[in-house]
Amino acid sequence: MIMKGSECKVGAADCGWNRIWSGRDSRLGSVDMGDPEAVFMELKRMAGYDAHELDYKAMRAYHDSIYRAMGSPRSVYEVGCGCGANLYLMQRDGVRVGGIDYSPAMVETARRVLGPGVRELACGEARDMPTDIRYDAVLSNSVFAYFPSLDYAGAVLDKMALKADTAVIVDVHDAGMREEYLDMRRGMIPGYDEKYAGLNKLFIPRSFFEDWAEMSGFSARFERPSVEGYWNAPYVYTAVLVREGGRRA
Repeated sequence: MIMKGSECKVGAADCGWNRIWSGRDSRLGSVDMGDPEAVFMELKRMAGYDAHELDYKAMRAYHDSIYRAMGSPRSVYEVGCGCGANLYLMQRDGVRVGGIDYSPAMVETARRVLGPGVRELACGEARDMPTDIRYDAVLSNSVFAYFPSLDYAGAVLDKMALKADTAVIVDVHDAGMREEYLDMRRGMIPGYDEKYAGLNKLFIPRSFFEDWAEMSGFSARFERPSVEGYWNAPYVYTAVLVREGGRRA
């Protein structure tokens, strides 16, 4: 069941992370809504990009590279859309957008910035996304790391395949870089293990996407993020999954 607004509940996804994302504050009240750059950067801050300085030029370039990886689609559905930062820029560029997120606070922010032109926007579990409306591409950005298991991730991929013939999963935490990532975080944050106790991330091998693609009639390729100054870049990758002989919605 897809629930909206304050009725949104967390099922299989991690409740600890949900409390964190739901608790992110909004400063849109102090942002000039007529300034797309300021709005986008505030939405990114709400999505957790405030730990390190990244300027608009670098973030916009990364956004554009993701859009190209999707094949420059006319319509995009985002799984884990958060407060709508990615959809906001795509909508401004004329793309029809829709999405789902399990944080009611973030979904309400997305409703505000996307307005009545959003194709569909729901609050609920990723694996419960509605599949009746198809899109050219489906995106998930920095979300798979917060899924509770590979089985859950596979169920989400199955649903994504019903939404579009192209699926792009961005910022997947590389299983082969797990220890290096944890060492980096421990060096950055004193008492990291204690502060993040119970807030585990899912590290996924590329073979997981390759196996899913082979079973599901998709091809799979992988890219590394190219955004300048992105501290997470060495530890994550993007999976691009395209249905073989696929059609556009």
